[in-house]
Amino acid sequence: MAVIDIKCECGHSFKAEFDKDDEILFCEACGSLVINDLASEIEEKIDRVNEIKAEIAKLEAEKKKLDLDIRIGLEGAPIGIGKKYQVKYSSYVTKRFDNKKFKEEHEELYNKYTYESPGDRITIKEV
Repeated sequence: MAVIDIKCECGHSFKAEFDKDDEILFCEACGSLVINDLASEIEEKIDRVNEIKAEIAKLEAEKKKLDLDIRIGLEGAPIGIGKKYQVKYSSYVTKRFDNKKFKEEHEELYNKYTYESPGDRITIKEV
């Protein structure tokens, strides 16, 4: 049996003891279903999601290294031309908007021009 932190969609937070054999758990405040026993097919899908995340991280690291190797291969030249590819390298500066600072200094304007949009999130944590 594990003690877990739960936050229901109604906003109520509580700790509960949950045994995997209990299968379901309801919110103490509003009575809505907050935990349902996951089917083995769902856990297999979560395993696959974790595998994909690991593959993505590995591929991103490999891409970053290859990009660096390509830059080094240019030997300081901004352009390289080969039999199959032309490579251009350039530096640039971008401007970013500081939402946090703007909200602190101009909260009324910030609230006037921001809006809420609904979204979904799946958070997966090993137990």
